Amino acid sequence: MKERFAKFIEAPNPESIAIISSVSYGVAIVAKNIPFEKGDEIILLEEQFPSNFYTWKQLKKEKGVVLKTISAPPLELGRGKKWNEQLLEAITPKTKVVSIPNVHWTDGTLFNLMAICQRTNDVSAYLIIDGTQKCGCVAVFCG
Repeated sequence: MKERFAKFIEAPNPESIAIISSVSYGVAIVAKNIPFEKGDEIILLEEQFPSNFYTWKQLKKEKGVVLKTISAPPLELGRGKKWNEQLLEAITPKTKVVSIPNVHWTDGTLFNLMAICQRTNDVSAYLIIDGTQKCGCVAVFCG
């Protein structure tokens, strides 16, 4: 199944894919397997779906990580581009995790996963993508 899904989203390695029962379960597993230290930053989006928020909120209490929420720009032409730019600018060497959807569930904003992946690689941060809003409709992969 992972091989078929990898082909569908054009992922070069099926072992880079986790197919699980829910986003909240997957995020919880990831959070338990990343070595966090006090002050590590986790980047999220404004009005992020709860399945990709509560684990990080709990980790803030347990480990003292910092949650950075990137606010959505005003509704106007070019909003998606501005939100992507703000997200990219927020990723710094202090960033440990960027945990985002590939498309925002409240308004359909698309996030430039290739640019975000490159930036997280540049600072050695983890990129966690909740693909439930888009995978199955459009092939997307951060290689």
